[in-house]
Amino acid sequence: MDEVVSVSGQLVSLTEVRDTLLSHPFVAEADVCERADPRLGRSLAAAVVLGPGLTGDAALARDLLDAVREVLGGLARPRALGFVDRFAADLSPRARREALAVLLAGAGEEPLHLTWEQVIAAARP
Repeated sequence: MDEVVSVSGQLVSLTEVRDTLLSHPFVAEADVCERADPRLGRSLAAAVVLGPGLTGDAALARDLLDAVREVLGGLARPRALGFVDRFAADLSPRARREALAVLLAGAGEEPLHLTWEQVIAAARP
């Protein structure tokens, strides 16, 4: 079942955003979550695991986020991006998205660099 969220009154599919990120040749894994946004009410945030030997920087983050805007439109573009070293099966997809939403809540234009251990810690009360 596809999860959709309302961003400024427009329904956005989290699966479509994730699939768009996964279509980038540098991205091995991706996940998308919603977060509170002071300007839009709600916006999206994304976390990606890059392929072996690749390092995330601001230019790659912009490229990934702009690719989503080009394919799905501006409201579907995540407003924050985190590069994560890996995803593991320690958390359910829902718990992972909730932890990512917490970690990416205050993120701005600069991408965050996160470890899986930080994601696990954010998931635990």
